[in-house]
Amino acid sequence: LHFLKGSALNLGFSAFAALCQAGETAAAKHDFDQIDLCDLAKVYDKSKSEFLARMPQELAARCA
Repeated sequence: LHFLKGSALNLGFSAFAALCQAGETAAAKHDFDQIDLCDLAKVYDKSKSEFLARMPQELAARCA
């Protein structure tokens, strides 16, 4: 989760990074049942979709 959080922050996936941080905190306390992997996957999918949707505009602005 720590690695995923860092990668998420680099890509601007703030909601996903926050869930990873919460999961890290829960894991440190051995509260593994507090980590919702399904929620992590859903938020990742949403973040990825939003990222890919805005990619053409970002590339056009940088490569113009």
